[in-house]
Amino acid sequence: DRDVTGVQTCALPISGFSARLEDAANLFTGHWFMTVVHSALLGRWLVVYAEPLSNAIVARTAAELSGPWSEQVLLFKTPPPSAATWTVDAALHDDYTENGGQTLYLSYSRPDPNGPLFANQMVWVRVDIAAVP
Repeated sequence: DRDVTGVQTCALPISGFSARLEDAANLFTGHWFMTVVHSALLGRWLVVYAEPLSNAIVARTAAELSGPWSEQVLLFKTPPPSAATWTVDAALHDDYTENGGQTLYLSYSRPDPNGPLFANQMVWVRVDIAAVP
């Protein structure tokens, strides 16, 4: 459903959410670009992003979208294209998830040292995770 202002509304009751933007609270510190999905394997919400100004691709989990969110966990480190650059962003592509959520496919981008200004190399990665009891 959409209301008259064009703001998407949620038909499901999700704890911790408010209709008022003024009620927004910080969930955790991370990258502005991230992917959030519900993991069938973990039975929890999973967020994946590139740690800002690093070569680390990290994840956090939470029982509820509104948190609390776990501490970040390193999924993998990307090889830097040069000593002066870092991974720009990362995305989880949930449409390709396999094996009940154990096999994830992510992409990330990093500056292309041989390309024009703002050109990025795009990299596709397969990651296997395990449920932690």
